[in-house]
Amino acid sequence: MIETPIGVENAEKIASVPGIDVIFAASTDLGNFSGHRQGEKEYEALVTRIHDVTLQHGIRLGGPQAWKDRPGFTFFQGPGETQLIRCGARMNLVANPLQDGGHCPQDAQPKVAPIEGAATH
Repeated sequence: MIETPIGVENAEKIASVPGIDVIFAASTDLGNFSGHRQGEKEYEALVTRIHDVTLQHGIRLGGPQAWKDRPGFTFFQGPGETQLIRCGARMNLVANPLQDGGHCPQDAQPKVAPIEGAATH
């Protein structure tokens, strides 16, 4: 995991270590430690360096799930535990969980079981 500008400076050394088969670009940490935000030229230069060195060494490159459309990234950090629980709960509360293509419906209206013996509408 490369999290700091010092890590980026040492990306070549890191990628050259025998047995290293993946490198993860730690997006939030990289922003915190560099003082730059995603989209800024300086930040993107750090990510590009990690990207280029990693792929030149034939190593798999990972990053946050939001980067799934960035070329070269082949594995991603999934959502946190709280988000997974929230999504699972929503999927169980909607009438048809597949109505959103199997995705977690963000605006799902909760459904409750009918009251036994009550007339159906």
